[in-house]
Amino acid sequence: MSSLTLLQQQLATIFPRITGSFSLLGSLSITVDVVRKYRKGVELTAYHRLILGMSFCDMMMSLSHIPATWPIPSDTPGAHAAYGNEATCNAQGFLGQFGIGSAFYNLFLSVYYYLLIVKASALGAIPEICMHIICLSFAAGTATAALALGFYGSVFVWCWITSEHTIVRLVFWYGPLWSIFIVVALIMSVIYFHIRRQENRQSRWSRRGGFQSVSDSVRWQAFRYVGAFFLTWIFLTIVRIFNAVNRTAPFWILLLAFTLMPMQGFLNYLIYIRPRYAKHRKDNPEVGRVKTFFKVNPLFARCKCCSCGASAMSTIISSIKRSRTGDGGRGGTPDYNSQASEVIIDSGGQEEVLNEEEDNQS
Repeated sequence: MSSLTLLQQQLATIFPRITGSFSLLGSLSITVDVVRKYRKGVELTAYHRLILGMSFCDMMMSLSHIPATWPIPSDTPGAHAAYGNEATCNAQGFLGQFGIGSAFYNLFLSVYYYLLIVKASALGAIPEICMHIICLSFAAGTATAALALGFYGSVFVWCWITSEHTIVRLVFWYGPLWSIFIVVALIMSVIYFHIRRQENRQSRWSRRGGFQSVSDSVRWQAFRYVGAFFLTWIFLTIVRIFNAVNRTAPFWILLLAFTLMPMQGFLNYLIYIRPRYAKHRKDNPEVGRVKTFFKVNPLFARCKCCSCGASAMSTIISSIKRSRTGDGGRGGTPDYNSQASEVIIDSGGQEEVLNEEEDNQS
C-alpha cells in the first residue's frame, strides 16, 4: 500500500465515503419502511425481518467506512488524512467488524427463499429467532473480542483487524464470508434448477401464466440479493488471492474493492424498492424516473419514524411474537402461489403502493 501515489491514496479514501453514504441512506430507507409498516399494524413476514436485520448490520458497516482514514491515529506513519486516536480507531474497527452479520443475513435470506420456492413452506418462528441470534451474536461477539484483545489498528483506508493477526482475520471474517459464498451459491443453484425442472415438467403453468410470472418474480428477486452480495465482496476476495501468492493487486482492483465494500446497503435498497418503483412507473408513465425514485423512497414520504433505527431490533422481536399465531409461526406448508405473491407484495408490490398513496393523501 505504501507504493501508492498521493492521488491513488486520495481516490482510495474518497470513493468509500461516497458509496458508504449511499449505503447508509439505503439501509436507513429500508429500516424506515419496515418499521413504518409495523407501526401501522401491518403484519411483518420473515422476509421483512431478515431484510431489517441485514440493513442494521449494513448501517454499522457504512458508519465505519464513511470516515475512511479520519479515525486512524494521527501519528500513524504513512496514513493519509488521519486525524484520530486509539479510541476512534477502535470504534471504527468495532463497527466494521459488526458488518459481518450482513453476510450471515444474506445466507439466511437465501434459506428463506429456498424454503419458499423449493419446499413451499414458511420459515417457522423458532428457526427465524435462531437465525437472528446467530447473525447478531457472531457480529457483536467477534467485534467485542477483537476490541478487548487489541486487534484493531490502521489497515490503510480505515481501522480494522491488523495484518499481523492473520488467523483472527480468517476466523472472524474471511472464513465465514467465503463459506457463505459457497453455501449461497449452492442454494441458488438448487432454486434455479428446481424451477426450471418444474416448468419443463408441468407446462400447464406457462399456459395459465399466473404461476410462471410469480415464480419468475420471486426467483429473480432472490438472485438480485445474492448478486448484490457477491458484487460487494468479490473484488476484496480477488485482492486476498493476490496477497496469498505474495503479489500486489492492481490499483483498479483495489479501488473497486474499497468502493464496493461499503455499498451493499444501497444495492439492497434498490432491490427492495424495485417492485414498488416499477409499479409506480407503470401506473404513472408521465412521471419522470428521478421523481418516481424519490416518491417511492420512504425517507421522502410522509413519515413520523424519527426513531426507526433505534426500534429496529424491537420490531423484529415483536413481529416474530405476533406472527407465531399464524401459519408463518407454525412453519406449515402454505400454498406456493399465495406465498410467492406475499414476497412480491412485501418487496414493494401493488398493495403496498396503494397504501402509501393513501397515506400521502391523508
